[in-house]
Amino acid sequence: QNHFVSPLQNSGFLASCLYSCCSIACRPFAPSNSTPDEVSGQAWEARCDNQCEQPSHRTEDAPSQSLRPHEESAYARSASQYQASVSACTTHACCASSSHSSRSRSHCASLGPSRLGYGHGLPPLQAPQNIWGPGWGAFGSVAGSTGSLAFDSGVGRRGSSGRASPSLAGTHTDGDEHSRPPWQQQQQQDAGGAAAGGSGDVEAELPTQEMQNLVIEQLQNSFNMGRIKEILKHYDSHFDQWTLAVAMDHVQKLPVDQRRASDPDTKEVKQRLSALYMHLLPEMDPCRSVKLLQTLAQLGVCMHEPGKNQEGFTAVNRHMSQVSEVLLKMDNDQDVINMLWALAKHSHHRELAVDEDLFRYMAQYLVTKVPSLQFRMLSKTAQAYALVGINEWSLLDSICAAAFAKLQSGEFDPAPTINLLDALSKLRMENDSFLAIASLKLKANVAALTPSNLATVAKALAEMRYDDETMWRRLMEQATRRMSILNPSQVVSFTWALSKRGIADVPMHASLAGRSQAILDKFNASELASLVYLLGKQGLEPKSLMPSLVERATALMGSMSLRNVSNLVRGFQLLDYGAATLTDQQQPEGGEPDPAAQLYTMAAQRAKEWLKDPEGRLVLSLQGTSEEYLDEEMRRVERSKDEHTADIIERVHYKSGNVVETRLYHVSKKHFKSQNLSDIALALADRGAADPELFSYIAVRAKETMRSFTLMSMVDLVCGFAQAGYYDKETFDELERQFGATFSEMGPAYLADTMWAFATLKHPLNSDLLKAVMDSSWSRWHRMCSDQQVLARLMWALYTLNADALQPDHAVFTEFQRLLEEQEGQTEVADAGSGSPEQAGSTPSGQSS
Repeated sequence: QNHFVSPLQNSGFLASCLYSCCSIACRPFAPSNSTPDEVSGQAWEARCDNQCEQPSHRTEDAPSQSLRPHEESAYARSASQYQASVSACTTHACCASSSHSSRSRSHCASLGPSRLGYGHGLPPLQAPQNIWGPGWGAFGSVAGSTGSLAFDSGVGRRGSSGRASPSLAGTHTDGDEHSRPPWQQQQQQDAGGAAAGGSGDVEAELPTQEMQNLVIEQLQNSFNMGRIKEILKHYDSHFDQWTLAVAMDHVQKLPVDQRRASDPDTKEVKQRLSALYMHLLPEMDPCRSVKLLQTLAQLGVCMHEPGKNQEGFTAVNRHMSQVSEVLLKMDNDQDVINMLWALAKHSHHRELAVDEDLFRYMAQYLVTKVPSLQFRMLSKTAQAYALVGINEWSLLDSICAAAFAKLQSGEFDPAPTINLLDALSKLRMENDSFLAIASLKLKANVAALTPSNLATVAKALAEMRYDDETMWRRLMEQATRRMSILNPSQVVSFTWALSKRGIADVPMHASLAGRSQAILDKFNASELASLVYLLGKQGLEPKSLMPSLVERATALMGSMSLRNVSNLVRGFQLLDYGAATLTDQQQPEGGEPDPAAQLYTMAAQRAKEWLKDPEGRLVLSLQGTSEEYLDEEMRRVERSKDEHTADIIERVHYKSGNVVETRLYHVSKKHFKSQNLSDIALALADRGAADPELFSYIAVRAKETMRSFTLMSMVDLVCGFAQAGYYDKETFDELERQFGATFSEMGPAYLADTMWAFATLKHPLNSDLLKAVMDSSWSRWHRMCSDQQVLARLMWALYTLNADALQPDHAVFTEFQRLLEEQEGQTEVADAGSGSPEQAGSTPSGQSS
């Protein structure tokens, strides 16, 4: 309804167009078995009057079926054709009919271009650039001066009289044959190798309207994926935009259990829907291309994305960039937001690169539209930018202000509020006003939240450092009530949130531990390692859960990444679980191997498999210059070398099914973090499982990446080496240089521990560095003395490294001796008063020192 058509060259084509439109939009006036000549003039006039008297109202929730196939012509028309149509035609296709009443025609004309979906009377842009390559217009048809109107899919609309319609695609020459997409070349071969270019008309066999009606009827009568798969397989050549929209909508309405991602039929249906979408994309109406892309995202198309991989996704981005200009001219903010959200969803958490310029450009437009947007569209906009990691502060700040106003006025919907909170937390953007009122509303409605909502809210509030005690208590109460239906991911999210905010709620942790034990077989390696680390960080040892955790960890060890191993052993060490030696795995008399020894030994072996590679990868195969390995995210990567350019080519296979190829001039990335090295070294040394071969790998990797170590990681690493008794001079020389550059930033505990480690391994520190450490210690002496254990470790290290010989009269030593004498005097008085004179002064001062 309410769309222009291009200038018409003959009345036969006009009749054909009107017949095609009305056979779908107004079947009572144009039965499928009738011809335009058989339709009475009164019926046409009644239809036209009805069209003009009832203007259409498009809403953001309108289904994709509301767009009719005859809208295709609007997008393909150039600006000059559009202007010509404004002057030559009235606003309705039906107004060109001689039988149309003057009253209706004047009413149609009064609607103006803004009622046609373009807004402000501006002409639309040129048709989008063809994503298949040069030499092709928006429509992939081969057309001469009077060629038929054919789409890339071989689907078009022809008059029943057999006349060919004027071409909207321009011409095609023989030289462009190789620029055609493969499917188009095959289609022409199947049609008998029709001639190309302006040598004559090309008559492709096009599906009839009756065939498309049959396909739609069969789709609507199909209630399982297997039947839909067969329809898509056998009738794919009869699909156009309208039929594809019907198919997608029908699939979306099927029950969730019939759309399981693991089902082979579901995978094939999604693959075919995606392929059809890419097939029809160059000719597609701009609004419909957005709606169908959004539907694909809602269907969770994963293994077979539109365009498949980065090259195809780039084509989709390019097309949407051109579509966005049309949407801006239409002032269609709803479709702009839906477009950005769909692109963000299909990027799969930045696996595929989106057009960031498009997102930033659209942000400037959306800022002006924020006050008029519905709450759910505000949330959807923030979600889109969070999914691609683009922090447009001005837009997000406006969204927060608008959301605050809506919540303050009583407009509250839990789902959009939670999604907006989640988006802001992912972008590390804190807005105190919105956070306060959102938490207030959620607090009052927490009983209505699902387990997934509860976990998301807890994680978002923890990330945004929100510490409302009442809010956290109510969240934990609801989580406890629904503990029996939490999945592993939600258990980990709650545990992480409590650990992040330092909330040591023993009953809540006991409930989480109990739920974990019930579903431990469903935890994957990453979730299990995170759970153990978070429990250890909280210092809560669920004794009944420990055996099950160890058993599950041992079973999953072969699928753990280096980061998983790091979290696992560090967590068990913090839980003070087991004390292993490398020989404990041998079976003692009449018993089984110690589970702790077996766990730590397997963890050390798994860490060696990763760290023996210089890049920290798990190499699967190596053949000449080609190799295959697993990266830190357990993704399979194929690496080869281009013989011509010497570039390194990497193909990353994501779990979503995407394969992304990149070219590198050189390899510099390390597939591990400095904290992974320090956590493994400290944990295994503390548990007595210090494998010398593993520690040699850790030493080499640490030396290569020393500049990336944080203060905490460096202290943990040097203490791990000291506890394990492992010394490598080159590594410790590098550690000494790093320590010399950062010791002034260390607190008393870090300084004392680092000096203790150097002294334990008898590593001689530079004299200037020793003097600087003594001066730094004296400048904060009162802090050093606040913890006697810290002071004792520091002074023991200084005496062991002969710092007193270097500068015996330093204030650190004189003051320490005074403290010792004072403490010994106090000890003698206390012993005398306790009636144990024989013990007084029994400890030599030198030994005490």
